[in-house]
Amino acid sequence: MSTSQNAQVEFEAGRTLVPFSALTDSGDHKKFTHTSRPWSRAAGFEPDIKPNGLATGGAVSPAASAQNDKVDVAALSCYLAGVLTAVAAAANVTVTRGATTNTHSITSITVKADGTIEAVAGTASTAFSETRGAAGGPPLIPVDSIEIAQVRTTSITGAPIVASEIFAVVGQHTERFDFPSWEIDPFDGAVRFLQALPLIHTGPAAKKVYAQVYTPIFQAASRAADAARHGASERASRVVPGSSSAGWVAEGRAVARS
Repeated sequence: MSTSQNAQVEFEAGRTLVPFSALTDSGDHKKFTHTSRPWSRAAGFEPDIKPNGLATGGAVSPAASAQNDKVDVAALSCYLAGVLTAVAAAANVTVTRGATTNTHSITSITVKADGTIEAVAGTASTAFSETRGAAGGPPLIPVDSIEIAQVRTTSITGAPIVASEIFAVVGQHTERFDFPSWEIDPFDGAVRFLQALPLIHTGPAAKKVYAQVYTPIFQAASRAADAARHGASERASRVVPGSSSAGWVAEGRAVARS
């Protein structure tokens, strides 16, 4: 039997809401951390992770008007700063072509932080590059924007855009909120993506990742039996998960004594 004196255990008796806020890139562009931790694990109070990105719609197509250097963007929804945002369709969005001998140009079709469509032109060159911000490459877009497609042209002469010039591969030309997948570490107050987020934003930087979380309010258990009801083990040295519905148990010393 355990014989520790002054035994104490705390359990998650309540929790405090921390509204959506941007997480901090740890430097590997995979782990993003919150200033508040741990996060509650209690049922109904789990972390809500919402990276900036496209949710539905947003197809980019050659302009129905058949005007030179124009594309149409279908209505879409996306997450911006944690909020699901509806964006109206946009017609005749202008694509920028190169000039003189710099024939190859990439224009990013984006959603701005205010929920409107914007075309961001890259620097033209004699050939395409996949390096962001480089001549012939896709542009670095504003940190609060979302890229939904790229339009790649190889002629300086104005002409209607064709479907083969529009690219929308998720993870390369399109930022979805749910790609790549991630895991949540509620004890560390962190989100870990399964692959590094691409640095396509000004900085260069990865897309912004937002989280709304609840932080536990701990209360000392009056008896070992109270702690046991909240999932505590007999001996303790750290904050550990309680039952799936109770959240965390903050264990400081041995729970039981005789």
